[in-house]
Amino acid sequence: MVSLRHAAIERQIFFCTLVFITNVQGLQQTAQLSTLIALNPSTATQPLDLPPTQSPLNLTLVYPAAGVKSSLPWIMLMTGANCYSQDYSFLEQQLAGRGYLVAIIDELHPVTPDTQAFISPVREPQCPNNSWGAVSATALNDVHTFLASALHQNPNPATRLPPIPVAAQSAIKSVDLDSVVLLGHSLGGQVAVNILAGICDEPEEFLCGDYAAVLDSKGKSAIKGVISYEGFALANNTAFTEVAIPDDTFVTYITDPDPSIANLTRAAYEMTEGECVQYIELGSTSSHYSINDWNLATAPHQRAPCALDNGASTTVSTQAEHDALLLFISDLADNVIRAQMLNDTAAAMFLTGQVPDSLFVQSAELTPECYK
Repeated sequence: MVSLRHAAIERQIFFCTLVFITNVQGLQQTAQLSTLIALNPSTATQPLDLPPTQSPLNLTLVYPAAGVKSSLPWIMLMTGANCYSQDYSFLEQQLAGRGYLVAIIDELHPVTPDTQAFISPVREPQCPNNSWGAVSATALNDVHTFLASALHQNPNPATRLPPIPVAAQSAIKSVDLDSVVLLGHSLGGQVAVNILAGICDEPEEFLCGDYAAVLDSKGKSAIKGVISYEGFALANNTAFTEVAIPDDTFVTYITDPDPSIANLTRAAYEMTEGECVQYIELGSTSSHYSINDWNLATAPHQRAPCALDNGASTTVSTQAEHDALLLFISDLADNVIRAQMLNDTAAAMFLTGQVPDSLFVQSAELTPECYK
């Protein structure tokens, strides 16, 4: 078990906020805001007696330039180990183009004997040498605090949250802070499921840290569900654990067909208790990094630039195949949320009618009784 303490490097810095506009084919024009936020001393997590997690963190918000849809939850995209915000730009833009506010944060931790296994021996030159990337549960607290502050243009001096441009504030002003869906990849999916299932109520769990429940205006959990791409709950990061998700929430597990991953994902699915738990196994062109942007450097296999292989080298795909699958994954995530949360008939029909017969899907175990 990794024992954790909580601290962050404190730096006096000037915050730089950048905004970019992007046209997404067939969807709404999107905007991207990148800024830095400093961690509270109680936020970051790292093993005892080692340097603290780097602060400030890079935060990226991607959203419809014309404004988010108030009926939709905001999405916290929780990255896989050694995957970073720039590795998910296609998915971010696709979801924002459908009306969502998507938040993604880059969190770096010191390399330790316990975490050395997450460092790939074959990485590209831009990858950090003395740290590794992983999103802790407490990062969700930081992002939620930032959004609450930014929506009121009231920077919080305790955490030194910066203001954001007026146009960006206007575009995200309709976001429903009472409703968030966690979209996790690999290790990020593990943390996401741990948060929803209450495992992160125990502060010594791996990457949970000083997580505090994110509550809505009525004092109930604001986390409505999890979409997990090859991530699952583990006790102390070492063994499967049975979990139960709260009523009126959902988990959808997505996996590629490689038995080394699919068997684990299915086991997690079978050990998750709840009314609205789904399992979707993708087809033969998918891999552990199908959720990431196409990486020419590893073609025809796919791997995020700084990440472990994780069986991806056994899968061959072209960029056209990869992008088509990633577009399907974007559609899938959108329709899961709309069917589960908005009782959207078209989304329910997509899941029950198109998903099982899709060329991108090998098998699907769905819960249409939850689309009501």
